[in-house]
Amino acid sequence: MECFDCQLNNLKGKFSLNDGDALNSASTKDNNLKGKFSLNDGLLSLESHDLLFPVSWAESTKRLYIIFSTRCNLRCVYCFQNEQRRTGSSIDKEDLYSLVRNFQNDINEIVLFGGEPLLLENMDVIEGLLSEFDYLKFICFTNGNFDRSFIDLLKNYSYAFERIVITLDGPKYVHDKRRINVKGSSYDIIVDNVKALDSSGVSVDIQINVDKNNESAIETLIADVSQDTILSKLHYCLNPVKYTEVCVNPPDLFNLYFRLKTCYPVSLSINNRLLNNLERLFSHEPLIKDRCGLKSTYVLDLPNEQVYACPQNCTSVIGRISGANVELNQKNISSEMKQVCLLHQRDARGVLIGWFVLTVALLSPTLITVAQR
Repeated sequence: MECFDCQLNNLKGKFSLNDGDALNSASTKDNNLKGKFSLNDGLLSLESHDLLFPVSWAESTKRLYIIFSTRCNLRCVYCFQNEQRRTGSSIDKEDLYSLVRNFQNDINEIVLFGGEPLLLENMDVIEGLLSEFDYLKFICFTNGNFDRSFIDLLKNYSYAFERIVITLDGPKYVHDKRRINVKGSSYDIIVDNVKALDSSGVSVDIQINVDKNNESAIETLIADVSQDTILSKLHYCLNPVKYTEVCVNPPDLFNLYFRLKTCYPVSLSINNRLLNNLERLFSHEPLIKDRCGLKSTYVLDLPNEQVYACPQNCTSVIGRISGANVELNQKNISSEMKQVCLLHQRDARGVLIGWFVLTVALLSPTLITVAQR
């Protein structure tokens, strides 16, 4: 067992998280509260009494990502695809539909991905997918700068969409410098499209990619949208930009998150599995066990005729596409899973100190009272 000595106001004790084969714990010291929380046992032990939290695991979401092309109508300064050659796909749409049929019994969601999926060149094939596979749930990750002709398509198939995720990186003066549309303000186009989708039945989530270059402007964005009748109804998620020199320090990101949650009446979350699981635990909801959904996620890269295990890692090749046929390599899937397990242990050792000790601030008297109801 590895232990880390840490300080946190109003909390004393040891909090353990079992992550795969590695059991890690963080110790905190203060005078008002002490105890031990073990995810393994679902038990929070305090000086005066014990609280039991039943632990259960959510089933993995089985997703099929479709990368139609790496083309995009924006040039974002931090995009992981900037170093790649922007290419389209020459696959016949009937071959694509056959590929999806190969997976239809093993998935429950189709994710439209890119590049930018909502380009006019993809409209016919997307409409065909929605028409044939509308019994599955669809998710679309888009920059929100799509042609208005997509509005009717999205409205017509609103029942098939679980959500549409649009990226908004700050108020207009910040967003437009980070997510560049040479034809105009990408911020204004997003706002216009979101408002056009209002009352359509399509659920729109806003993803905010956060790094040191826009961290100070996020509160201005949340303050602005909280005053807008339509934008205030959306859900917003803070998504830390990773693997760059301008990554936000975890404590700063959590401070921003808790401050925004306290000050503004908007629906807000943060893309962090550890914090999400603590919130789920105290709400008696099933916990998310796996990190990336490996072995239940497939990514069809149509331009490169490959299948990946991760939509943001083109080295995680687990199969090949040939026309309407796909050949998967189960050995590669197992290899990718081993790599993720190693990442789990590394994250638990390094990130656990900064992130997990901050998240145990959720163990406030208010939350503990709620959990006992």
